[in-house]
Amino acid sequence: MAKKWKSFRERILELLRDDDVFWNNEIRANVFVCIQMYILCGVLILSFVLAKVGIFNVPDAQLKLMLNTNVPMALVAAVLCNIFKGQKRWIKYMMCIVIVCIAVSLTATISMFVTVIVCIPVVLSVRYYSKKLTLTITICTMLAMVVSEILNAYYGLLDLNLVPVKEGTVLTVGADGLRAAIQASGYSMSEYISSLFRGSFMPRMLLFNIVAFTCIELAGRAREMVIEQIEISKKTESMKTELDMATKIQTGMLPRIFPPFPERGEFDIYAAMDPAKEVGGDFYDFFLIDEDHLGLVMADVSGKGVPAALFMMASKILIKSFAVSKLSPDKIAESVNEQICEENAAEMFVTAWIGIVEISTGKVVYVDCGHEYPALYRAKTGQYELVKGSKCFVLGGMSGVPYTASELQLEPGDTLFLYTDGVPEANDADNNLFGRERMLAALNANPETEPEKVLVKMRENVDAFVNGAPQFDDLTMLAFRLKNR
Repeated sequence: MAKKWKSFRERILELLRDDDVFWNNEIRANVFVCIQMYILCGVLILSFVLAKVGIFNVPDAQLKLMLNTNVPMALVAAVLCNIFKGQKRWIKYMMCIVIVCIAVSLTATISMFVTVIVCIPVVLSVRYYSKKLTLTITICTMLAMVVSEILNAYYGLLDLNLVPVKEGTVLTVGADGLRAAIQASGYSMSEYISSLFRGSFMPRMLLFNIVAFTCIELAGRAREMVIEQIEISKKTESMKTELDMATKIQTGMLPRIFPPFPERGEFDIYAAMDPAKEVGGDFYDFFLIDEDHLGLVMADVSGKGVPAALFMMASKILIKSFAVSKLSPDKIAESVNEQICEENAAEMFVTAWIGIVEISTGKVVYVDCGHEYPALYRAKTGQYELVKGSKCFVLGGMSGVPYTASELQLEPGDTLFLYTDGVPEANDADNNLFGRERMLAALNANPETEPEKVLVKMRENVDAFVNGAPQFDDLTMLAFRLKNR
Protein backbone atom coordinates (compact mmCIF):
# COMPACT_ATOMS: atom_id res chain seq x y z
CA MET A 1 0.00 0.00 0.00
CA ALA A 2 2.81 2.37 0.90
CA LYS A 3 4.53 1.63 -2.42
CA LYS A 4 1.35 2.30 -4.38
CA TRP A 5 0.83 5.58 -2.53
CA LYS A 6 4.44 6.59 -3.21
CA SER A 7 4.07 5.72 -6.90
CA PHE A 8 0.82 7.68 -7.09
CA ARG A 9 2.42 10.65 -5.33
CA GLU A 10 5.40 10.60 -7.73
CA ARG A 11 3.07 10.62 -10.73
CA ILE A 12 1.16 13.57 -9.31
CA LEU A 13 4.39 15.47 -8.64
CA GLU A 14 5.57 14.70 -12.16
CA LEU A 15 2.37 16.16 -13.58
CA LEU A 16 2.75 19.28 -11.44
CA ARG A 17 6.43 19.76 -12.18
CA ASP A 18 7.12 22.51 -14.70
CA ASP A 19 10.21 23.40 -16.62
CA ASP A 20 12.54 25.70 -14.66
CA VAL A 21 11.93 28.46 -17.18
CA PHE A 22 8.17 28.35 -16.63
CA TRP A 23 8.57 28.08 -12.86
CA ASN A 24 10.79 31.17 -12.82
CA ASN A 25 8.26 32.92 -15.03
CA GLU A 26 5.47 31.89 -12.64
CA ILE A 27 7.31 33.46 -9.72
CA ARG A 28 7.76 36.70 -11.67
CA ALA A 29 4.08 36.58 -12.72
CA ASN A 30 3.04 36.11 -9.08
CA VAL A 31 5.02 39.19 -8.11
CA PHE A 32 3.46 41.14 -11.00
CA VAL A 33 -0.10 40.17 -9.98
CA CYS A 34 0.76 40.91 -6.35
CA ILE A 35 1.67 44.46 -7.35
CA GLN A 36 -1.65 44.74 -9.17
CA MET A 37 -3.36 43.59 -5.96
CA TYR A 38 -1.79 46.45 -4.02
CA ILE A 39 -2.79 48.88 -6.78
CA LEU A 40 -6.33 47.47 -6.71
CA CYS A 41 -6.51 47.95 -2.95
CA GLY A 42 -5.40 51.53 -3.34
CA VAL A 43 -8.01 52.20 -6.01
CA LEU A 44 -10.79 50.60 -3.93
CA ILE A 45 -9.85 52.53 -0.80
CA LEU A 46 -9.60 55.79 -2.78
CA SER A 47 -12.99 55.13 -4.38
CA PHE A 48 -14.49 54.48 -0.94
CA VAL A 49 -13.10 57.74 0.44
CA LEU A 50 -14.26 59.76 -2.57
CA ALA A 51 -17.72 58.21 -2.32
CA LYS A 52 -17.96 59.04 1.35
CA VAL A 53 -17.08 62.71 0.77
CA GLY A 54 -19.64 62.88 -2.03
CA ILE A 55 -17.40 63.11 -5.09
CA PHE A 56 -18.34 59.64 -6.36
CA ASN A 57 -21.95 58.51 -6.60
CA VAL A 58 -21.51 54.86 -5.65
CA PRO A 59 -24.31 52.62 -4.32
CA ASP A 60 -24.11 51.65 -0.66
CA ALA A 61 -23.94 47.99 -1.64
CA GLN A 62 -20.69 48.59 -3.51
CA LEU A 63 -19.24 50.59 -0.63
CA LYS A 64 -19.93 47.72 1.73
CA LEU A 65 -18.32 45.26 -0.69
CA MET A 66 -15.23 47.41 -1.08
CA LEU A 67 -14.80 48.03 2.62
CA ASN A 68 -15.85 44.72 4.09
CA THR A 69 -14.93 42.17 1.41
CA ASN A 70 -12.90 43.29 -1.60
CA VAL A 71 -10.17 45.26 0.19
CA PRO A 72 -9.49 42.56 2.83
CA MET A 73 -9.42 39.82 0.18
CA ALA A 74 -6.97 41.75 -2.01
CA LEU A 75 -4.74 42.69 0.93
CA VAL A 76 -4.59 39.14 2.31
CA ALA A 77 -3.72 37.70 -1.11
CA ALA A 78 -1.07 40.35 -1.74
CA VAL A 79 0.49 39.99 1.72
CA LEU A 80 0.66 36.19 1.45
CA CYS A 81 2.33 36.47 -1.95
CA ASN A 82 4.75 39.00 -0.52
CA ILE A 83 5.57 36.80 2.49
CA PHE A 84 6.35 33.75 0.34
CA LYS A 85 7.93 35.91 -2.42
CA GLY A 86 5.66 34.27 -4.98
CA GLN A 87 7.43 30.93 -4.58
CA LYS A 88 4.45 28.68 -3.82
CA ARG A 89 2.35 26.80 -6.36
CA TRP A 90 -0.96 27.77 -4.73
CA ILE A 91 -0.30 31.51 -4.82
CA LYS A 92 -1.34 32.01 -8.44
CA TYR A 93 -4.63 30.16 -7.88
CA MET A 94 -5.34 32.13 -4.72
CA MET A 95 -4.74 35.48 -6.39
CA CYS A 96 -6.68 34.54 -9.53
CA ILE A 97 -9.70 33.44 -7.45
CA VAL A 98 -9.57 36.65 -5.40
CA ILE A 99 -9.39 38.83 -8.51
CA VAL A 100 -12.29 36.93 -10.11
CA CYS A 101 -14.42 37.47 -7.00
CA ILE A 102 -13.55 41.16 -6.79
CA ALA A 103 -14.12 41.77 -10.50
CA VAL A 104 -17.48 39.99 -10.56
CA SER A 105 -18.71 41.75 -7.43
CA LEU A 106 -17.67 45.16 -8.77
CA THR A 107 -19.22 44.71 -12.19
CA ALA A 108 -22.46 43.54 -10.57
CA THR A 109 -22.74 46.51 -8.22
CA ILE A 110 -21.33 49.35 -10.34
CA SER A 111 -23.21 48.64 -13.55
CA MET A 112 -24.16 45.53 -15.46
CA PHE A 113 -22.49 46.92 -18.61
CA VAL A 114 -18.99 47.36 -17.17
CA THR A 115 -17.58 44.30 -18.97
CA VAL A 116 -13.98 45.49 -18.79
CA ILE A 117 -13.80 44.76 -15.05
CA VAL A 118 -14.51 41.05 -15.40
CA CYS A 119 -11.86 40.89 -18.15
CA ILE A 120 -9.13 41.90 -15.70
CA PRO A 121 -8.56 38.41 -14.20
CA VAL A 122 -8.38 36.83 -17.64
CA VAL A 123 -5.97 39.47 -18.92
CA LEU A 124 -3.71 39.07 -15.86
CA SER A 125 -3.69 35.28 -16.23
CA VAL A 126 -2.02 35.65 -19.65
CA ARG A 127 1.13 36.68 -17.79
CA TYR A 128 1.55 33.06 -16.65
CA TYR A 129 1.90 31.87 -20.29
CA SER A 130 -0.54 29.02 -19.61
CA LYS A 131 -3.45 28.43 -21.94
CA LYS A 132 -5.05 26.03 -19.45
CA LEU A 133 -4.86 28.55 -16.61
CA THR A 134 -6.37 31.32 -18.74
CA LEU A 135 -9.16 28.99 -19.89
CA THR A 136 -9.81 27.94 -16.27
CA ILE A 137 -9.98 31.57 -15.13
CA THR A 138 -12.34 32.33 -18.03
CA ILE A 139 -14.72 29.51 -17.06
CA CYS A 140 -14.56 30.44 -13.36
CA THR A 141 -15.31 34.07 -14.19
CA MET A 142 -18.27 33.11 -16.39
CA LEU A 143 -19.72 30.87 -13.68
CA ALA A 144 -19.16 33.56 -11.05
CA MET A 145 -20.92 36.07 -13.30
CA VAL A 146 -23.93 33.76 -13.64
CA VAL A 147 -24.15 33.16 -9.89
CA SER A 148 -23.66 36.85 -9.14
CA GLU A 149 -26.33 37.80 -11.66
CA ILE A 150 -28.89 35.49 -10.14
CA LEU A 151 -28.12 36.43 -6.54
CA ASN A 152 -28.07 40.14 -7.26
CA ALA A 153 -31.36 39.91 -9.12
CA TYR A 154 -32.92 37.87 -6.35
CA TYR A 155 -31.77 40.17 -3.55
CA GLY A 156 -32.23 43.38 -5.48
CA LEU A 157 -28.61 44.53 -5.68
CA LEU A 158 -29.10 45.99 -9.15
CA ASP A 159 -28.94 49.27 -11.03
CA LEU A 160 -32.54 50.50 -11.30
CA ASN A 161 -31.92 51.61 -14.87
CA LEU A 162 -31.72 47.96 -15.86
CA VAL A 163 -34.96 46.81 -14.28
CA PRO A 164 -37.51 45.97 -17.01
CA VAL A 165 -41.18 46.85 -16.38
CA LYS A 166 -44.31 46.25 -18.41
CA GLU A 167 -45.75 49.10 -20.41
CA GLY A 168 -47.92 51.35 -18.34
CA THR A 169 -46.53 50.04 -15.08
CA VAL A 170 -44.78 52.26 -12.56
CA LEU A 171 -42.11 50.56 -10.46
CA THR A 172 -42.19 51.74 -6.89
CA VAL A 173 -39.50 50.48 -4.57
CA GLY A 174 -40.72 50.58 -1.04
CA ALA A 175 -39.62 49.25 2.28
CA ASP A 176 -40.00 45.69 1.07
CA GLY A 177 -37.23 46.23 -1.49
CA LEU A 178 -36.75 45.75 -5.20
CA ARG A 179 -37.89 42.14 -5.23
CA ALA A 180 -41.36 43.04 -3.91
CA ALA A 181 -41.58 45.96 -6.33
CA ILE A 182 -40.84 43.70 -9.30
CA GLN A 183 -43.48 41.20 -8.23
CA ALA A 184 -46.00 44.05 -7.77
CA SER A 185 -45.28 45.24 -11.33
CA GLY A 186 -46.63 42.03 -12.76
CA TYR A 187 -43.37 40.19 -13.35
CA SER A 188 -42.52 36.97 -11.67
CA MET A 189 -38.94 36.70 -10.41
CA SER A 190 -38.16 33.99 -12.99
CA GLU A 191 -39.50 36.19 -15.81
CA TYR A 192 -37.50 39.13 -14.53
CA ILE A 193 -34.26 37.13 -14.31
CA SER A 194 -34.89 35.66 -17.79
CA SER A 195 -35.44 39.12 -19.23
CA LEU A 196 -32.37 40.40 -17.45
CA PHE A 197 -30.22 37.60 -18.87
CA ARG A 198 -31.44 38.23 -22.43
CA GLY A 199 -31.22 41.99 -22.40
CA SER A 200 -28.12 42.58 -20.28
CA PHE A 201 -26.17 39.50 -19.28
CA MET A 202 -25.87 37.86 -22.72
CA PRO A 203 -24.41 40.97 -24.49
CA ARG A 204 -21.86 41.35 -21.68
CA MET A 205 -21.04 37.66 -21.84
CA LEU A 206 -20.51 37.92 -25.59
CA LEU A 207 -18.04 40.80 -25.18
CA PHE A 208 -16.32 38.97 -22.34
CA ASN A 209 -15.91 35.83 -24.46
CA ILE A 210 -14.34 37.81 -27.30
CA VAL A 211 -11.72 39.23 -24.93
CA ALA A 212 -11.27 35.87 -23.18
CA PHE A 213 -10.75 33.98 -26.46
CA THR A 214 -8.06 36.49 -27.46
CA CYS A 215 -6.36 36.13 -24.08
CA ILE A 216 -6.44 32.31 -24.25
CA GLU A 217 -4.77 32.36 -27.65
CA LEU A 218 -2.20 34.91 -26.48
CA ALA A 219 -1.33 32.76 -23.45
CA GLY A 220 -0.98 29.65 -25.63
CA ARG A 221 1.16 31.40 -28.20
CA ALA A 222 3.33 32.98 -25.49
CA ARG A 223 3.97 29.51 -24.03
CA GLU A 224 4.80 28.12 -27.49
CA MET A 225 7.27 30.94 -28.06
CA VAL A 226 8.93 30.28 -24.70
CA ILE A 227 9.18 26.57 -25.54
CA GLU A 228 10.64 27.43 -28.93
CA GLN A 229 13.20 29.67 -27.25
CA ILE A 230 14.07 26.90 -24.80
CA GLU A 231 14.59 24.47 -27.69
CA ILE A 232 16.70 27.02 -29.55
CA SER A 233 18.77 27.61 -26.40
CA LYS A 234 19.28 23.87 -25.96
CA LYS A 235 20.33 23.47 -29.59
CA THR A 236 22.61 26.49 -29.32
CA GLU A 237 24.19 25.08 -26.17
CA SER A 238 24.60 21.71 -27.86
CA MET A 239 26.15 23.34 -30.92
CA LYS A 240 28.47 25.38 -28.70
CA THR A 241 29.59 22.20 -26.95
CA GLU A 242 30.20 20.50 -30.29
CA LEU A 243 32.05 23.55 -31.62
CA ASP A 244 34.21 23.65 -28.51
CA MET A 245 35.03 19.99 -29.05
CA ALA A 246 35.72 20.64 -32.75
CA THR A 247 38.03 23.51 -31.79
CA LYS A 248 39.95 21.26 -29.41
CA ILE A 249 40.23 18.57 -32.07
CA GLN A 250 41.37 21.05 -34.70
CA THR A 251 43.93 22.80 -32.54
CA GLY A 252 45.09 19.40 -31.30
CA MET A 253 46.00 18.45 -34.87
CA LEU A 254 48.26 21.46 -35.30
CA PRO A 255 51.78 21.59 -33.82
CA ARG A 256 51.50 23.66 -30.65
CA ILE A 257 54.61 22.86 -28.63
CA PHE A 258 57.44 25.34 -29.15
CA PRO A 259 60.26 24.91 -29.72
CA PRO A 260 59.09 21.80 -31.59
CA PHE A 261 62.57 20.32 -32.09
CA PRO A 262 64.67 21.49 -29.15
CA GLU A 263 67.48 19.09 -30.07
CA ARG A 264 67.90 20.72 -33.48
CA GLY A 265 69.96 23.90 -33.27
CA GLU A 266 70.15 24.50 -37.04
CA PHE A 267 66.81 26.31 -37.28
CA ASP A 268 64.06 27.96 -35.31
CA ILE A 269 60.34 27.87 -36.08
CA TYR A 270 57.15 29.31 -34.66
CA ALA A 271 53.51 29.32 -35.86
CA ALA A 272 50.09 30.52 -34.70
CA MET A 273 46.49 30.34 -35.90
CA ASP A 274 43.61 32.59 -34.83
CA PRO A 275 40.30 31.47 -36.43
CA ALA A 276 37.63 34.03 -37.23
CA LYS A 277 34.99 31.62 -35.90
CA GLU A 278 35.17 28.87 -33.30
CA VAL A 279 36.79 26.68 -35.92
CA GLY A 280 38.48 27.78 -39.12
CA GLY A 281 39.76 26.60 -42.46
CA ASP A 282 43.36 27.79 -42.21
CA PHE A 283 46.09 25.46 -41.12
CA TYR A 284 49.84 25.25 -40.86
CA ASP A 285 52.11 22.28 -40.42
CA PHE A 286 55.79 21.43 -40.11
CA PHE A 287 57.42 18.04 -39.70
CA LEU A 288 60.73 16.32 -40.16
CA ILE A 289 60.72 14.04 -43.20
CA ASP A 290 64.16 12.74 -42.31
CA GLU A 291 67.19 14.08 -40.47
CA ASP A 292 67.98 16.60 -43.20
CA HIS A 293 64.58 17.55 -44.60
CA LEU A 294 61.83 19.62 -42.99
CA GLY A 295 58.35 19.99 -44.46
CA LEU A 296 56.59 23.38 -44.21
CA VAL A 297 52.91 23.87 -45.06
CA MET A 298 50.68 26.93 -44.99
CA ALA A 299 47.15 26.51 -46.36
CA ASP A 300 43.73 28.11 -46.50
CA VAL A 301 40.49 26.19 -47.18
CA SER A 302 37.65 27.98 -48.95
CA GLY A 303 34.78 28.75 -46.61
CA LYS A 304 34.52 29.06 -42.86
CA GLY A 305 33.19 27.17 -39.86
CA VAL A 306 32.81 23.42 -39.34
CA PRO A 307 32.75 22.40 -43.06
CA ALA A 308 36.01 24.24 -43.69
CA ALA A 309 37.53 22.72 -40.54
CA LEU A 310 36.65 19.19 -41.66
CA PHE A 311 38.05 19.85 -45.11
CA MET A 312 41.12 21.39 -43.52
CA MET A 313 41.84 18.29 -41.42
CA ALA A 314 41.45 15.97 -44.41
CA SER A 315 43.75 18.16 -46.53
CA LYS A 316 46.36 18.38 -43.80
CA ILE A 317 46.47 14.60 -43.40
CA LEU A 318 46.79 14.09 -47.16
CA ILE A 319 49.61 16.62 -47.56
CA LYS A 320 51.62 15.20 -44.68
CA SER A 321 51.07 11.56 -45.72
CA PHE A 322 52.41 12.24 -49.22
CA ALA A 323 55.23 14.45 -47.93
CA VAL A 324 56.61 11.83 -45.54
CA SER A 325 56.65 9.45 -48.51
CA LYS A 326 59.51 11.68 -49.76
CA LEU A 327 57.70 12.97 -52.81
CA SER A 328 58.75 16.32 -54.25
CA PRO A 329 56.44 19.27 -53.51
CA ASP A 330 55.00 19.30 -57.04
CA LYS A 331 54.20 15.56 -56.84
CA ILE A 332 52.72 16.07 -53.38
CA ALA A 333 50.40 18.75 -54.80
CA GLU A 334 49.39 16.57 -57.76
CA SER A 335 48.62 13.59 -55.52
CA VAL A 336 46.65 15.66 -53.01
CA ASN A 337 44.73 17.38 -55.78
CA GLU A 338 43.65 14.06 -57.30
CA GLN A 339 42.59 12.68 -53.94
CA ILE A 340 40.51 15.74 -53.12
CA CYS A 341 38.88 15.87 -56.56
CA GLU A 342 37.80 12.23 -56.33
CA GLU A 343 35.55 12.90 -53.33
CA ASN A 344 34.72 16.59 -53.26
CA ALA A 345 30.92 16.77 -53.19
CA ALA A 346 31.10 20.08 -51.34
CA GLU A 347 33.22 21.54 -54.21
CA MET A 348 35.64 23.14 -51.78
CA PHE A 349 39.28 23.86 -52.53
CA VAL A 350 42.54 24.66 -50.76
CA THR A 351 45.17 27.26 -51.46
CA ALA A 352 48.50 26.01 -50.12
CA TRP A 353 52.20 26.71 -49.97
CA ILE A 354 54.09 23.42 -49.59
CA GLY A 355 57.86 23.48 -49.16
CA ILE A 356 60.64 21.11 -48.24
CA VAL A 357 63.75 22.60 -46.64
CA GLU A 358 67.07 20.82 -46.98
CA ILE A 359 68.46 21.80 -43.61
CA SER A 360 72.14 21.18 -44.40
CA THR A 361 72.17 23.43 -47.48
CA GLY A 362 69.26 25.83 -46.91
CA LYS A 363 67.72 24.96 -50.26
CA VAL A 364 63.94 25.16 -50.32
CA VAL A 365 61.89 23.40 -52.97
CA TYR A 366 58.28 24.51 -52.88
CA VAL A 367 55.03 24.66 -54.81
CA ASP A 368 52.63 27.59 -54.59
CA CYS A 369 49.04 26.36 -55.10
CA GLY A 370 47.27 29.69 -55.48
CA HIS A 371 48.47 30.87 -52.08
CA GLU A 372 49.87 34.18 -50.81
CA TYR A 373 53.47 35.02 -51.73
CA PRO A 374 55.77 34.32 -48.77
CA ALA A 375 57.99 37.07 -47.36
CA LEU A 376 61.73 36.37 -47.05
CA TYR A 377 64.16 38.19 -44.80
CA ARG A 378 67.68 38.29 -46.23
CA ALA A 379 70.39 38.67 -43.61
CA LYS A 380 72.64 40.30 -46.21
CA THR A 381 70.19 43.08 -47.06
CA GLY A 382 68.47 43.30 -43.67
CA GLN A 383 65.07 43.57 -45.35
CA TYR A 384 61.99 41.45 -46.01
CA GLU A 385 60.71 41.10 -49.56
CA LEU A 386 58.03 39.02 -51.25
CA VAL A 387 59.13 35.81 -53.00
CA LYS A 388 57.15 35.69 -56.25
CA GLY A 389 57.73 32.21 -57.64
CA SER A 390 55.60 30.21 -60.08
CA LYS A 391 51.89 30.18 -59.29
CA CYS A 392 49.96 26.92 -59.68
CA PHE A 393 46.27 26.02 -59.48
CA VAL A 394 44.50 25.51 -56.16
CA LEU A 395 44.14 22.00 -54.70
CA GLY A 396 40.76 20.39 -55.30
CA GLY A 397 39.72 22.76 -58.07
CA MET A 398 40.18 20.48 -61.07
CA SER A 399 41.50 17.00 -61.69
CA GLY A 400 44.59 16.44 -63.86
CA VAL A 401 46.16 19.86 -63.30
CA PRO A 402 50.01 19.92 -63.50
CA TYR A 403 52.01 21.54 -60.70
CA THR A 404 55.45 23.09 -61.03
CA ALA A 405 57.98 23.35 -58.21
CA SER A 406 60.13 26.41 -57.56
CA GLU A 407 63.33 26.86 -55.54
CA LEU A 408 64.86 29.44 -53.25
CA GLN A 409 68.07 29.47 -51.29
CA LEU A 410 68.21 30.32 -47.59
CA GLU A 411 71.39 31.56 -45.98
CA PRO A 412 72.18 31.51 -42.26
CA GLY A 413 70.17 34.25 -40.56
CA ASP A 414 67.44 34.30 -43.26
CA THR A 415 63.80 34.08 -42.15
CA LEU A 416 60.88 32.78 -44.19
CA PHE A 417 57.49 34.23 -43.25
CA LEU A 418 54.39 32.30 -44.38
CA TYR A 419 50.84 33.52 -43.84
CA THR A 420 47.25 33.27 -45.06
CA ASP A 421 45.17 36.03 -46.62
CA GLY A 422 43.81 36.91 -43.18
CA VAL A 423 46.89 39.11 -42.70
CA PRO A 424 46.86 41.34 -45.81
CA GLU A 425 43.05 41.29 -46.01
CA ALA A 426 42.43 42.34 -42.41
CA ASN A 427 40.22 45.41 -42.59
CA ASP A 428 39.36 48.31 -40.32
CA ALA A 429 35.94 49.80 -39.64
CA ASP A 430 36.09 51.72 -42.95
CA ASN A 431 36.85 48.50 -44.88
CA ASN A 432 40.42 49.56 -45.62
CA LEU A 433 42.69 46.54 -46.09
CA PHE A 434 45.88 46.04 -44.11
CA GLY A 435 47.59 45.09 -47.38
CA ARG A 436 50.97 43.63 -48.29
CA GLU A 437 52.74 47.00 -48.06
CA ARG A 438 51.78 47.47 -44.40
CA MET A 439 52.69 43.84 -43.78
CA LEU A 440 56.19 44.32 -45.21
CA ALA A 441 56.57 47.59 -43.32
CA ALA A 442 55.62 45.82 -40.07
CA LEU A 443 58.11 43.01 -40.80
CA ASN A 444 60.89 45.44 -41.62
CA ALA A 445 60.27 47.46 -38.48
CA ASN A 446 61.94 44.63 -36.48
CA PRO A 447 63.61 42.47 -39.14
CA GLU A 448 66.13 40.59 -36.99
CA THR A 449 63.79 39.34 -34.29
CA GLU A 450 63.21 35.70 -33.48
CA PRO A 451 60.32 33.84 -35.22
CA GLU A 452 58.03 34.06 -32.20
CA LYS A 453 58.54 37.80 -31.90
CA VAL A 454 57.96 38.20 -35.64
CA LEU A 455 54.46 36.74 -35.24
CA VAL A 456 53.72 38.66 -32.05
CA LYS A 457 54.72 41.99 -33.62
CA MET A 458 52.73 41.25 -36.75
CA ARG A 459 49.63 40.47 -34.72
CA GLU A 460 50.05 43.68 -32.75
CA ASN A 461 50.26 45.67 -35.98
CA VAL A 462 47.18 43.99 -37.44
CA ASP A 463 45.18 44.56 -34.23
CA ALA A 464 46.22 48.19 -34.10
CA PHE A 465 45.12 48.66 -37.72
CA VAL A 466 41.69 46.99 -37.46
CA ASN A 467 41.11 48.75 -34.11
CA GLY A 468 38.40 46.39 -32.89
CA ALA A 469 36.63 45.84 -36.23
CA PRO A 470 35.14 42.32 -36.61
CA GLN A 471 37.52 39.68 -37.96
CA PHE A 472 36.04 37.96 -41.02
CA ASP A 473 38.95 35.72 -41.96
CA ASP A 474 41.27 33.35 -40.15
CA LEU A 475 44.70 34.75 -39.36
CA THR A 476 47.48 32.16 -39.57
CA MET A 477 51.25 32.75 -39.66
CA LEU A 478 54.50 30.77 -39.57
CA ALA A 479 58.09 31.97 -39.37
CA PHE A 480 61.09 29.74 -40.11
CA ARG A 481 64.65 30.97 -39.47
CA LEU A 482 67.77 29.22 -40.61
CA LYS A 483 70.61 29.51 -38.11
CA ASN A 484 74.35 29.12 -38.59
CA ARG A 485 75.19 25.56 -39.57
